[in-house]
Amino acid sequence: MKTTTQSPFIFTPTEAGTVTEVYLKKRIDAVRSGELAAGVPLYIRGIDAEGNNDDGFLPLVGGELFSILARPGHGKTSFMMRLARRRARDIQEKAATGSQDAAKRVVVYATLEQTVEELSTFHIAAESKISITKMGRGLVTDGQWIEMEGILARRMSSPLWFIGYGGGRKTKARMDLQALEDALDEIQNWNDGNIIDLVFVDYLQRIPYRDESKVIGISNNLDELKRFCLSRGIPAICGVQAGRDVDKRDDPTPLLEDGQWTSNIEQTSDKVASIVRPCQYKAQGETFGSEGVIVEGHNQMCVSVLKQKLGQANFRKWLDFDPRFNELASNELRNILPEND
Repeated sequence: MKTTTQSPFIFTPTEAGTVTEVYLKKRIDAVRSGELAAGVPLYIRGIDAEGNNDDGFLPLVGGELFSILARPGHGKTSFMMRLARRRARDIQEKAATGSQDAAKRVVVYATLEQTVEELSTFHIAAESKISITKMGRGLVTDGQWIEMEGILARRMSSPLWFIGYGGGRKTKARMDLQALEDALDEIQNWNDGNIIDLVFVDYLQRIPYRDESKVIGISNNLDELKRFCLSRGIPAICGVQAGRDVDKRDDPTPLLEDGQWTSNIEQTSDKVASIVRPCQYKAQGETFGSEGVIVEGHNQMCVSVLKQKLGQANFRKWLDFDPRFNELASNELRNILPEND
């Protein structure tokens, strides 16, 4: 009588019960002890679920794919880079307490949109409060440059790795999903070995595809990203560009069906959120969206949680996000809605 299986996809009733018990025990222990394995929040008060309250954004755990939808210029990269920096800082602080698990964890940001050098300026801007624009134009004082050098020196000890182009390295190779997986294998096996805590992909529509049809190719890439999450037990966050039709609506907040050239975001992603910045559509003082928000400055950002497996969805939060410094200026915008709301 056969008692074992050759297929990695078959679980007997006993095996299913055993692995579930182990999984739940690890989850409970991680949450109780405050370990990083408890999951990745958005690090935004008012959005993240807190305490025993199940409302809000539930932490991203291994095997989950989180898609972030936005039109160009609305802050996909900025939002993801802030989260990557915040998670890396969390890991670093935990490692400083003596946690051997945290000491091996790394965050990986794969970019097909910008160079590694450009993305690193987000890190400097958040800490120095020297705007990304000024750095890009080279308009910094000697004193600011000394401060920037100090930040870069500290940056080298941060567990935030990049996969992408830059540094003057020339290559004819394309950074497709296979190249991404190979790079992650190399990072995981670096020196004494790393634990890949979280992966960012910036962004879906930039990943090369093999199919003749753009729609099929991009949808297949999203399916492959989900397979990657499940097979490795790693959470991933993927930026997704929203289609142009969003701009024609009275409320241009991207919805689940608005991914450009892809229709399977809702089915494939475990969590989906969208980002919109009113200043990209309306002049100062004008009203924006169904809530009648008054456009003031360039920091207003609305994050809408459209889907999350096993949790609440269809809620939004207004934030004060400063793109110059890649940081939240405060936890939330106050008095942004009309008084009668």
